[in-house]
Amino acid sequence: METRHGSYPAQAAPAIFRTGLPEAPRVITAALNGAVGVFLLLYLVSFAVTLAGGPGARWMWTTSLYLVVQGVLTFLILVHLTRTARAILITSLLFFCCLIVEFVGVTFSVPFGPHYFSYFLQPFVAGNVPLAILCIWYILVVNAYLVLRAISTPRLNGFRLLLAVAVFVAALDVLLEPFAAFINGYWKWIDGVVPIRNYVTWFLLALLFAAVLHRWSAWRVPEIAPTHARMPGLVLGLNALQFTAVNLLHGHVLATAVAWAIMGVTLAGARGRLRL
Repeated sequence: METRHGSYPAQAAPAIFRTGLPEAPRVITAALNGAVGVFLLLYLVSFAVTLAGGPGARWMWTTSLYLVVQGVLTFLILVHLTRTARAILITSLLFFCCLIVEFVGVTFSVPFGPHYFSYFLQPFVAGNVPLAILCIWYILVVNAYLVLRAISTPRLNGFRLLLAVAVFVAALDVLLEPFAAFINGYWKWIDGVVPIRNYVTWFLLALLFAAVLHRWSAWRVPEIAPTHARMPGLVLGLNALQFTAVNLLHGHVLATAVAWAIMGVTLAGARGRLRL
């Protein structure tokens, strides 16, 4: 639910990137433009490293830097759309909740299943939880919520919207697992397979995190419009493209096809082309 709407003073924003986001003070817009530029540069590096496989292993350290930059970019997108104090509060809550869940998960093998993280995702916080995995949760949930909210029909609101976000994020994890666990070794499943409960947990946590975002955001605009989905869509789209290309190169066709089918149905339903 939205609270009171606020807006930044009208200022001419640098037009380096057509973000589609509401206007903001120059310092925030400049930071967003800078983050987009660094993100695109590191995206090319990450794509090349993950496609190269073995020869690119010595550059795997860039993964954490790349994900932190995406996290900063996602935060700046959120600041353009909601009050800064709320953006900080939501970000802090999501990171704290993710840290608790991931710490319990990697220490006690619940709720995700038995797994561990590799040194590729350094630095670690709270002993054995990579900062990068917290960024992954934040990036996927926030951007998925913003995209689906922006493109959805009025009928898809409230709990239906949150369900759509949770399904979409869980599908992204289906796409992510082969790429991260089996190809690049960012984390390892002890039993050699991804437990079903991992996907169930992703769905439930994404539902919870989307509810926090939905309830506590104080939007600066009366409605989140389709143009506001441009930057979140860019972040999600480029990540999905990288996961897909690397997965297919290594023969993970089924998981990739299932993930895209679920995401496609969810997006079509949000736009009113299918009844959800």
